[in-house]
Amino acid sequence: MENGIHFTEVLHPDSHETAYATIQSAQPHGTMGTELLARSKDGSIFPIKISMQAIVKDGKTLGVRGVAIDLTETRDAETALRKSESYYRALFENTGTAMFIVGRDNIIYSCNSKAEELVGYSASKIMGKMCWHDFVAPEETERLKRIRARRFSGGPTLNDYTFTFLTRDKTRKMIRAIIQLIPETDATVCSLIDITEQHRTTQALRESQERYEQVVRGTNDGVWDWDLKTDNVYYSPRYKAILGYEDHELPNVVETWKDRVHPEDLEITIARNMECVEGKVDTFEVEYRMMHRDGTYRWILGRGTSVKDKSGKVYRLAGTHTDITDRKRTEQALKASEKRLRTIFPPPTTACTDVRRMADSSRPTLPWRLFWDTIRRMNSSKRFGY
Repeated sequence: MENGIHFTEVLHPDSHETAYATIQSAQPHGTMGTELLARSKDGSIFPIKISMQAIVKDGKTLGVRGVAIDLTETRDAETALRKSESYYRALFENTGTAMFIVGRDNIIYSCNSKAEELVGYSASKIMGKMCWHDFVAPEETERLKRIRARRFSGGPTLNDYTFTFLTRDKTRKMIRAIIQLIPETDATVCSLIDITEQHRTTQALRESQERYEQVVRGTNDGVWDWDLKTDNVYYSPRYKAILGYEDHELPNVVETWKDRVHPEDLEITIARNMECVEGKVDTFEVEYRMMHRDGTYRWILGRGTSVKDKSGKVYRLAGTHTDITDRKRTEQALKASEKRLRTIFPPPTTACTDVRRMADSSRPTLPWRLFWDTIRRMNSSKRFGY
């Protein structure tokens, strides 16, 4: 390049006209600048920015001088930035969650379509005009302001919490907020997840559990609940008390029950449970013995029912245990008493036949006649089974 080259040799043809116009408008004072497409010796095209100044002598323009800067890296960075912005904008818009970008001044500077749906306002009404606390229930505003203040002061704070959200029409929603500072800025990105239905379900479940616990505490029966999917079992405090234990002294596992069933009763007891597990019956009832803490056996009336999923498969059993030991003892005592009586007195048919023979004799005495009349009256009420 000792003799120099014409500028058109290093410029792309599309930039010649712009280059000529820039040269002609160059002034001796100040610089002119523009962006052009340059062409390297190997034919590759790349962007440049030129700044030039006219060379003037004795009032006559002799030429121009200037510098050219390769803009390749700048353009690559700009392209990457645009792609990044498009990528994050797509994420911001299509994340499926309502999102705000909030400045340190509490103003909402950006929101996505899900946020518009949640609050009931259009983005044009929100961005740059409304603050985050415009959507917070009054009784919770101070709490959230304290959380936010600690975030900017560098102190420990919450980045995941729930609060009561107010929509445009003042409908209250339970919202889970996940907050993060945007690096190298004073702005925060806020993800807002509507958990209103989940909260209602949880509240209803809690109330149901409280009612259930009240029933359990109020009954004299032990309550058990067996989740067949997880094998988790619940035994109520009364269930364990029937066997002589405090609530914390027996673990809530299947073996707690199985290991205490009398060996002679185990097979039939398991069979009754399995009939329900396999869906052969919806409910079952079985009497068996369980070992008490003192080493004795208590008679238990076990009742259970199944819970099925949509496909009809049993996934849960629940029921009650009733201590029937006293009733069993009474039954056994009655049977023993009847047995003793049978050994003392002959069967009713034989006794009555003997009495009839005596009463029908040719010369019955008055006491026997009265006794036989009494027997006849008792027969009329089937007391002797005649």
